[in-house]
Amino acid sequence: MELELRCQFLSPKIQASSQARLVYLSLEVLPGSAAVALPLDVSLVIDCSNSMHILMVSNDAFNQLARTGQIMEVINDGVPAWRIRAGDDRIVSKFPRRIDFVASALKQIAEQLRPIDHYALIAFAASARTLIPNTPGTERQRLYQAAGQLERLQLGDETEMADGLALGLEELSTHEVPGNAKRVILLTDGYTRNVAQCYQWAERAKPRGVALSTLGIGNDFNEDLLIPLADASGGHAYYVEKPEDLPDILHQELGIALSITCRAMTVQLQLASNVTLRRIHRVLPGVARLEPGANQDGSYTIPLGDLEASAPPALLLELVLPAVKPGPYHPGQVAISCEDASQPGSRITHRQVLALQVETDVVEDRQPGIAKMVQKVAAYELCTRTLAEATAQDRSNATRKLQTAATRLLDMNEPSLAGMLLRQAEALEQRGQVDATITKRLRYDTRSVAIAGTARAGES
Repeated sequence: MELELRCQFLSPKIQASSQARLVYLSLEVLPGSAAVALPLDVSLVIDCSNSMHILMVSNDAFNQLARTGQIMEVINDGVPAWRIRAGDDRIVSKFPRRIDFVASALKQIAEQLRPIDHYALIAFAASARTLIPNTPGTERQRLYQAAGQLERLQLGDETEMADGLALGLEELSTHEVPGNAKRVILLTDGYTRNVAQCYQWAERAKPRGVALSTLGIGNDFNEDLLIPLADASGGHAYYVEKPEDLPDILHQELGIALSITCRAMTVQLQLASNVTLRRIHRVLPGVARLEPGANQDGSYTIPLGDLEASAPPALLLELVLPAVKPGPYHPGQVAISCEDASQPGSRITHRQVLALQVETDVVEDRQPGIAKMVQKVAAYELCTRTLAEATAQDRSNATRKLQTAATRLLDMNEPSLAGMLLRQAEALEQRGQVDATITKRLRYDTRSVAIAGTARAGES
């Protein structure tokens, strides 16, 4: 067996009641002891627009350049920026650019690729270009050569991310090996034209089993695009606030992709009569609400994508039970399946019957790990809802809601998230709008907090 399914209720014993009640169920999928990592086909899709070449200058250095008249204002990808006037290469060489950290990251991840893997490198701006076509991992030295070519590329002034995604998927199609894991890793620092086309390419990737992971650099990228692209395909979304962190984050993401042991996982939930699925969230490796699909007489099918041994998934389900009499109670059953790498076209399936003990007088013994999951999901929902309301309501009402939400987060032992909401309330009260940078940080932190803060459900 190449995977393991763990199902646990928040409390295995519940109080008998004449009323319907809500219970929490965690589903965790883990690789089996004999699981082996699959070969990986990966397309690296890199934003090489002009904004990636802007020099990163500290405030003190900027003020010094301004005083000496050595900078000029320009517009890159619709974003105001400053550029050092031509003619002084000595000044330019002092300051790094985002594209320099991309080059360092490519050299670093070249060391991770295995001979069994394949990779491609695509650059995009106003147009897209394949720098390295689909290539075996034995030729990873080509990444070193390509890293030095990035700064010399001339791909136009605009950003057409969809063109880069199209080429990335095209390169994966040139090496169709059944059972291989497939991933596109997209890196960008700005907004793009033709957002609808990006979603279309992501939709085309899903039936092929291609996960799309996104890395947004700096504070001027479109998280409203990058996060849904990753969620919809089973990939990961990263906020690279400091460009110097890019090599480590890209190394982390490739490492996760290289740990895939099973492809095309699916959870099938069959509920007993009168049991209702209220909501379902993915909690690990990051919090996101999932759509369970249509209710087919109590049956739901939830695609989970690939099983990453270094970042296995955990789900939190909210079930509404009918009035239940004392004794053993089975709310339904769960089946997890994935492709069988050893036998193309067949699937491995593991089933488990859900079980609760209903008693007339019981002190519920809550599982600490699942209780933490419930708390993290509540924090995620609270922040998401409050931020949405802050942009849609009048200033005073929205400010009060932000402050109330911050107080609740403090009660939930989330001081960092609470502090950011309080800063948003202050920004709204003083300037009439929330801070876009803090909103971006919250969007990502409320998702990733579960990675660092939540134990596996069976652990305390």
